[in-house]
Amino acid sequence: MKLKFIHRNIPALLLVLLLALIVVGCKKTPENVIPEKEMGSLLKDVFMADAMIAADYNKFSTNEKKQALYESVFKKHGVTQAEFDTSLVWYGRNLDIYMKVYDQVIDDLDAMSALVDSMPEVSPYDTTKLWKAKEPIYFSSTQPGSLQSFRVELDSILPSYSKVELSMNVFGISDWMKRKPVVHLTLAGTQRTVSLTDTIRADGMNRFDLTVANLDSISSVYGYIRLVRDKDTYYKVTLDSVQILNLTRK
Repeated sequence: MKLKFIHRNIPALLLVLLLALIVVGCKKTPENVIPEKEMGSLLKDVFMADAMIAADYNKFSTNEKKQALYESVFKKHGVTQAEFDTSLVWYGRNLDIYMKVYDQVIDDLDAMSALVDSMPEVSPYDTTKLWKAKEPIYFSSTQPGSLQSFRVELDSILPSYSKVELSMNVFGISDWMKRKPVVHLTLAGTQRTVSLTDTIRADGMNRFDLTVANLDSISSVYGYIRLVRDKDTYYKVTLDSVQILNLTRK
């Protein structure tokens, strides 16, 4: 009788095992990583915080003020900065999952664009897009070299004391990377040039700007983003929404 009891329950046991496998197979993120849906909601608010900072430089002029804004976002979602950073590292190693989450976030933000456009303008600058990369830029440890150069010939003279900003959304920067991407931006005038060289140190929105102060007419903006290959460290860095803006004070 006992053998018959076990035999009759074999289909049920198989069903339980099958359901368990399905659950395990659908679980794409570890327990210490923010799940995809929650991560998408969090990233959307983080990107909106980035936009708020970009729209009002005076209000968020210090790192403390910027961090306070991000902390309010983390508190809203019930996570800490450490949990967010840990999750970013995991998603950085699983870019296919991240890109699916990221694409959904962009779709959601695009759906909100009409509402955003109807909001009062708070930026002290008028923004003109000078150049935008046609597609994301990828830097990988499997590539022999990683260099993305750009050059923009300007149609008109930039007003004095306007800002030229190179911005991008970065994903894949990790603490264990011995080398990080270097950004070089140059404004070329008829008499002299002004240049900036800096490093991309963290994920998220990165901005690098130069102010046109008492500079003769600017004929072009050029530069590059470069990551020297490190064969001993695995990495894959994605630069998305790479663009150059002219910010003219109103």
